[in-house]
Amino acid sequence: MKQCFFIRYYVLLFTLLAPAKGSGQEPTISGKISDRATGEPIPYANIVFVNTTVGTTSNINGYYSLQVNDTARVLQVSAVGYSKRFIMADTLGSPVLNIELSEEVIPIAEIEVTPGVNPAHRIMQEISIHKKDNDPAFFPDWRSSLYSKLEIDLKNLKKPDKTNKFWDQVGFVFDYMDTLETDGKTFLPVFITETVSDFYHIKDGGDYEYITANKTSGMQTNMVSEFTGKLYTNVNPYSNFINMADAALISPLHDQGLSYYRYFLRDSAWVDGEKIYELSFFPKQKQEPVFKGKFWISSSSYALKRIEMRLSENANINFVQDLVFEKEYRLKDGRYIPDNESIWADLNLQTNKKGKMAGLMGRKSTKYKDFQFPSKIVKIRKNQKEVSVSPNAFANGEQFWDSIRPFNLNDREMAIYEMVDSLKNVPVIKTAFDYIHMFFFGYKDIGLFEIGPYYYMYSYNEIEGNRFRFGGRTTQKFSPNLRLNGYLAYGLKDDSFKFSTGAEYYFQKDKLFSIATQYQHDYELLGRSGNAFMEDNILMTVLSKDPLSKLNMVNRFRFEIRKEWSVAWSNRLKLETSEIKSGPYVPFFDRQMNPVNAIRNTEIVFNTRLSPKERTVTGTFEKASLGSTLPIMNINTSAGIKGFLSGNYNYLKLEADIYDKLPLHPIGYSTVFIQTGRIWGDLPFPLVKIHEGNETYSLDKYAFNLMNYQEFVSDRYVGVAAEHHFQGYFFNKTPLLRKLKWREVIGGKWLTGDIDLSGHNQLLFPQEMKPLNGKSYGEVSAGIENILKVIRLDGVWRLTGNKSGHDRFLMLVSIQFSF
Repeated sequence: MKQCFFIRYYVLLFTLLAPAKGSGQEPTISGKISDRATGEPIPYANIVFVNTTVGTTSNINGYYSLQVNDTARVLQVSAVGYSKRFIMADTLGSPVLNIELSEEVIPIAEIEVTPGVNPAHRIMQEISIHKKDNDPAFFPDWRSSLYSKLEIDLKNLKKPDKTNKFWDQVGFVFDYMDTLETDGKTFLPVFITETVSDFYHIKDGGDYEYITANKTSGMQTNMVSEFTGKLYTNVNPYSNFINMADAALISPLHDQGLSYYRYFLRDSAWVDGEKIYELSFFPKQKQEPVFKGKFWISSSSYALKRIEMRLSENANINFVQDLVFEKEYRLKDGRYIPDNESIWADLNLQTNKKGKMAGLMGRKSTKYKDFQFPSKIVKIRKNQKEVSVSPNAFANGEQFWDSIRPFNLNDREMAIYEMVDSLKNVPVIKTAFDYIHMFFFGYKDIGLFEIGPYYYMYSYNEIEGNRFRFGGRTTQKFSPNLRLNGYLAYGLKDDSFKFSTGAEYYFQKDKLFSIATQYQHDYELLGRSGNAFMEDNILMTVLSKDPLSKLNMVNRFRFEIRKEWSVAWSNRLKLETSEIKSGPYVPFFDRQMNPVNAIRNTEIVFNTRLSPKERTVTGTFEKASLGSTLPIMNINTSAGIKGFLSGNYNYLKLEADIYDKLPLHPIGYSTVFIQTGRIWGDLPFPLVKIHEGNETYSLDKYAFNLMNYQEFVSDRYVGVAAEHHFQGYFFNKTPLLRKLKWREVIGGKWLTGDIDLSGHNQLLFPQEMKPLNGKSYGEVSAGIENILKVIRLDGVWRLTGNKSGHDRFLMLVSIQFSF
């Protein structure tokens, strides 16, 4: 989840490039849209001249600027949750027009509310009954061409002091920004991308989007296109829940909507020969992840014609200051099909020196064109990637874009494109993005190479003492298909060097096909969880309960082939030969107590990964997962080969694990991880299953947090780890706690295993290591997450094996990012 969060924000931040400047050729009006009662600004209000394409939206501070042409007669101002206002153009008079809107108020006092009387309740019941007839997700196979425009704005950007050297390089940015804001506040358009795609809905096979054209300010990569191509387009008001990362927003058309919303029938009118109902909806309880707004429904089919909704200002959602969604449907072949949709998302990232929330505001508009119910739809391969990009997506010129846009770009949007090249070459901007990249990914880009990861540069352990490490890897500038990597480390206490070097060649990146080699001469913690900190991570040093000592020197060579056959199926074949040496704290002795210097092993590992419905984005070398709606499974088969490359053991290992995330809205979601394995063969203890322990104050989701390192071993085992995240379900209903926006989480882990000691007696077990002998290990946890939005604190109890030398209870901390 952390990687997913980083990638989402990194894609947005990395593309913050250029401001805009209007041409000023036609007269303009500008001003502020505000709440009549409170005086607060109204962001994202729609300001449009009726029966024209001339319009705009107010920014996060409520300000707008709009050109006036000769055909303009009536100005319409609207916002979700407010009554519309109409202003005659001939009464404008001044170029500055501040407009106040009144919040929509339902005269409840005039209505006698008794069970079954509210007509809106009957309409909501009919909407639920007819959902499968009206929801495009249940339509027969259909296709549509999509045009999408996404703009990112940087808000509350502080102007630098004009005497500052920074001003010399980017001062022109703020000159352009001032032309956009009537009050001079910092609100800067910085990124825009346009996408044309073919969208296919397969009733029994999901959705598929093929991006045929893309125009992006500053970046032209498949990763950005894939990420922005599907961004927000999965907002379906007919669904009970609208998923946003870990958060599940409750739709106003939820089947049990009466439990979360108050509905009111506002009006009915005849439109195109059909009676249309207008309903308003408001949250019932504070802090619930719900909306407020209104929608229009056909009286004959109970199909949605239009919806306008804004996230409740009290909703317990991280980083999202505001979220506004609008969608319009039109009648075709007896069905209401999608026509237009738009979304505004206001994201807070940090507080600036003036106490204002600095962050990003994104707005995306999508137009559906050429909607069809074809008799034969394009065949979509099973488990095909949800979003893919044409190789020629970036090859289209301005003439193409002028012809394909359903509406023209305004001067501000056109200027974003024009200004990108100027800003992206400014040294200080390039430096800023280098540090953003370094923070998220741990590497400092210096051209052909990038240095890092920075958090490995210093650590401490009992064997090496103070350890210093310097490493890096090549970038795409060195080679788009070949990546070299390596590091050199030195310990002051043992006075010796360690190193690793490797290479990976990518024959194909979208459907990954690569080969890799790696050689390593370094200390390792045997039985470390793959999710835990690396041994030489500075955080491992800071958060360890005691200095790390259970290390063994390992010389390892690895050759690996990776192949992805589809989104749902990939394989990895690995040949590995290793030498594991006896260590001062993990010594090797045979049954006669004779010291053994090292053990040597060669094995072949074949991995199969099954990940149906997984969403991914592809970068220059990395591929990141955005999650899956179905379980993800790994199956590993390992075989030892005695006599090959100095290997001393014949054996067979089978291990399988499965991970699933189960939405249980509205009470949150659960995660379940199950692992099982079996080993056949006579092996020393370093080669059997050493169960993952944790001796730090940091919570490890995939380890047993109150089990010591190298405490238990098995050759047959089953383990289960489960967590449930309530997402504030109880705290949101508690007056004293709801303002903190904390969230409840509980969990438990269980392990059982056994070992055939007669088959693993070549080396004596270390004194603290023992088999489970058919018994179980268990621990439970309860905690609070979302403390200051990123901190999670868990109390963990050990339920079994409570003897001296073990912690029975600990408070553990972790950092996690979620909405």
